[in-house]
Amino acid sequence: MFKFGLRTFLSCCVFCLLWTTACLANSIKITFTISNVNHGDTFIIYDSGRDFLRATAQLFDGSTLLGTDTGTSTNLFFPWVSSSSLFTLGAPATIDFSSFQNATINGLIVITSSGPLSVLRSDVTGLVLHATSSNGGNIVARANIKSVQITPEPSSFLLLGTGLLAALGAARRKIVG
Repeated sequence: MFKFGLRTFLSCCVFCLLWTTACLANSIKITFTISNVNHGDTFIIYDSGRDFLRATAQLFDGSTLLGTDTGTSTNLFFPWVSSSSLFTLGAPATIDFSSFQNATINGLIVITSSGPLSVLRSDVTGLVLHATSSNGGNIVARANIKSVQITPEPSSFLLLGTGLLAALGAARRKIVG
């Protein structure tokens, strides 16, 4: 019969902790589409419950870079605007908005940071607004988030590997001994 001792229990706890740590990332790729955009002039992407402080986001239409925005200590989202938008909150990047207005965008956002990022697909929201002021507007469309791809930071792989070795070593000792 296989017994669980304190050492095995602690090893399993460490393994689980390291596994969740491995979900942190330096790079996140979000793909999306948008349809039925009428009078939109502002695009915002955010993750409810988390922030993108000190991260950088690049917005692409296919392989064409539309614009880059950097999260600051004051905005928890990434905004991009057309040249006619009134929206100025968070110092948004001005981009060519025609692929949004034609609802033909093959959207890709690449978020990078020197520190760890975390995101859940269900929490990512993209909105197209018709700005009515410098800090808000009417929602005219929502982005259909297709995928969220997380690239773990290298140190998380090292921690995960160490946790796996410890758990396997503990299990081997229990089975052999």
